[in-house]
Amino acid sequence: MNTTSTYAPSVTAVDSHAHVFHCADAAVDHEYTPTADATVETYLKHLDTHGFSHGVLAQPSFLGEDHSRLLHALRRHPARLRGIAAIGPDTAAHAMEELVAAGVVGTRLNLISRSRDALPDLSSARWRAFLRVAAHRNWHVQVHCRAQALPALLPPLLDQGLRVVVDHFGRPAPGLGVTDPAFGELLAFGATRQVWVKLSAAYRCDETMPGDGFAAAAVPMLLDAYGPDRLLWGSDWPHTRFQHDPRLNYDVVAARVPRWLRHIEARDGVLRSGPARLFRL
Repeated sequence: MNTTSTYAPSVTAVDSHAHVFHCADAAVDHEYTPTADATVETYLKHLDTHGFSHGVLAQPSFLGEDHSRLLHALRRHPARLRGIAAIGPDTAAHAMEELVAAGVVGTRLNLISRSRDALPDLSSARWRAFLRVAAHRNWHVQVHCRAQALPALLPPLLDQGLRVVVDHFGRPAPGLGVTDPAFGELLAFGATRQVWVKLSAAYRCDETMPGDGFAAAAVPMLLDAYGPDRLLWGSDWPHTRFQHDPRLNYDVVAARVPRWLRHIEARDGVLRSGPARLFRL
């Protein structure tokens, strides 16, 4: 029996940030371990329920460079899914070729737990060589870090001509939210037209769960600075540290979309036309 998805609809809406994994695959030395499997079959059911034709799967930090689950999902559902890997200068060329063939369209720099002094030197020769390869592959670079690190990380990527996707509203300090000076610096990068920002995981940027207060203030500012075609929406499913919190299930986070994006034109840019171009759907 052919188990590969043949679903190939036109793009109606894109969930630009989710994860699939099995708990047994998580690295034992990671700072936390997921408590329930997140399968691609369950994820696709969520997409179907809420009218999303496509999804983008980002490699979770606790799997390191073991992309076996991501590759499995992409190969089974090539018409509906794209992937974001987690690789760098030490990744072998054949491994990158395998990712490209499966439908990976970018790499993720997950630097959220690093101090400013421990950030990679993206202007070094080894990183510049890797980033040239990524640019040649038409990949973008997805950055997950604290907002204060963005002014150091983004310019070397932009200088290489790369498109950059900033995770989770840029992760301003939860006690400051949109008043964080680093969030103001993130807004300024909108003028480059090389940067996209994900409207996802608002709870990570707010002192109160689920982050609705922060999002209500941040979304209009981001729309003004970036325009809807440079913003993306992501469910952040299955909310790895909060998998069983009812305030973050898929139904709840999807219901916030029309509250954040009240105008049809904004909704179309964030959910459909923008991600369709960026992720090559």
